[in-house]
Amino acid sequence: MGIEGTFVFKEFLLLMTLLLIMASVASSLTLPFVFKYGVEKGRGAYYVMIGVVCAGSIIATTVFKEGLQNEIQLNAVLPIACLVGIGIYVLSWYLSVVFYKKKEM
Repeated sequence: MGIEGTFVFKEFLLLMTLLLIMASVASSLTLPFVFKYGVEKGRGAYYVMIGVVCAGSIIATTVFKEGLQNEIQLNAVLPIACLVGIGIYVLSWYLSVVFYKKKEM
């Protein structure tokens, strides 16, 4: 945006919010695996999540590049994405605590 001269703060804020959601969902999905299977085996789940996030980014870029961004309003999707991200994080936290307590015993 800065190079092309099309910087719009609202779009930048939207992009940063979506990146934050994707990063927190990716890490929160791997956290229970680390507590259940340990760091070494949990790292495999982390690598799989990196692949899923990268593939999702490529798919999203392809979809938006074809001009569908005019039909899809990201402002309407953002609150839903935030709620889903928070839900996944809370579930991940709960599962991690349960797995950690089982490992301690």
